[in-house]
Amino acid sequence: MRSGLHIGLDVSTDGALISREEIRNDRISAVGPLTRGTFFEIEAIPDIRVQCQRLATALLSQPSST
Repeated sequence: MRSGLHIGLDVSTDGALISREEIRNDRISAVGPLTRGTFFEIEAIPDIRVQCQRLATALLSQPSST
């Protein structure tokens, strides 16, 4: 999902970073203004709060590596 805006990082809809080769990285996520290339208007605290909540939920649902 390449952003034509050329601003921010290229991320999936759930915030996972996407490389230049369009490979999703499930170990690195971004929230807030860094995701502007995908979400454009993402500077308001309520929007960032929703992103953080979704990321936290996703991280907590992953199996433990210990």
